[in-house]
Amino acid sequence: MSRPLVSISQRESRSKISLNALKTFEAVARHTSMSDASVELRVTPSAVSRQIYELQSVVSFDLFSGPRTNLSLTHKGQHLASTLTSALDEIDTTLSGLDETHDTVLDVVCRSTWACIKTWVIASLSGPDDLSNLPILSAKTRPQAWQEWQAQLVGSELIHPTQQNEFEHLSLAIEAAVNGLGVCVTPEHLVAGDTSSGRLIALLGFRKSGYVYVTHAHGRQKRRSTAFVDWLSHDLATS
Repeated sequence: MSRPLVSISQRESRSKISLNALKTFEAVARHTSMSDASVELRVTPSAVSRQIYELQSVVSFDLFSGPRTNLSLTHKGQHLASTLTSALDEIDTTLSGLDETHDTVLDVVCRSTWACIKTWVIASLSGPDDLSNLPILSAKTRPQAWQEWQAQLVGSELIHPTQQNEFEHLSLAIEAAVNGLGVCVTPEHLVAGDTSSGRLIALLGFRKSGYVYVTHAHGRQKRRSTAFVDWLSHDLATS
């Protein structure tokens, strides 16, 4: 099979351009931000800046225009970025097709309060008639929890607590409720054991949170992340 001829000048030109610099430029162009690109590439913003400077020094046209604090791609920069994105996507697709184990493992990290997004519970040791007379327990990590709960479940009949205690974390507010110090709003899964044992009472039962969740792709689309989002969407739609 014959191979296309590559001139010496073409080879020399390729050797001057760093593939890492091209990948960095593609990320910066896609995010329109060096700092966001540095997060995706897991390098410092200064490292991104150096790669962009290196690429700019070996091409004969401007990649960006405007001040450093508000850079925008030039027409030729946009053209290059589009070509690089297509090329990198094609490489990812080829690797996935050749290696069945490639891009199949996904590490998911999330808050425990996000991991269970179905229901909320009002937890206390007293009856619902005494709700307004009991101290309200809240957490700095979820400052709007009570307002959201009241708007959805109580409607226009707002609770006017005589006392409110704020804790650093929701776990401390739950512990205070266990000790009979007031009432708090919390996701169901955090108090499932306590409600089952009778240490806490779900006064008004478990209800839908009413939250709407969206996904935001960070970087180029990956098969594993797409599969996870599809699974999560299906699970929420059928639950």
